[in-house]
Amino acid sequence: MVNSLPQYQFHIVALTEMSQKLMKLNSHENVMLFPNAPKDKILSLYQKCDIYLDINKGNEILDAVKSAFDYQLLVLGYIETLHNENYIATENQFSLEKHAELIETLKELDNNETMRNSRLRHQLTHAGSIDKATFIEGFK
Repeated sequence: MVNSLPQYQFHIVALTEMSQKLMKLNSHENVMLFPNAPKDKILSLYQKCDIYLDINKGNEILDAVKSAFDYQLLVLGYIETLHNENYIATENQFSLEKHAELIETLKELDNNETMRNSRLRHQLTHAGSIDKATFIEGFK
């Protein structure tokens, strides 16, 4: 994925040390690793990034998918590794077997704000989210 998407900057975070295999990704210009990341660093990345990839086969850290959703990041992931599918629209879920589809979607999303916003709206709808005005209108 890193090689196929050189236009993307990948931020990979862990609360603990990272494996040697993961540490080798640091040799790519478009990868930034954050082993032993403090919570404030993780929060700053939610504010900085536009997309959250739920592709980690391990345990989810710090309710990451919900946090990404709350920060209105577009959440994309592999069906087999999803940590909280309630926040990931069906069209943003990809099979590991067809991993090239996720890469192609990311290529299509690059500099395509209309497509990103459309997928983000689907994500919000999938999770049952409503905007502030609709919420207030429900109390009238």
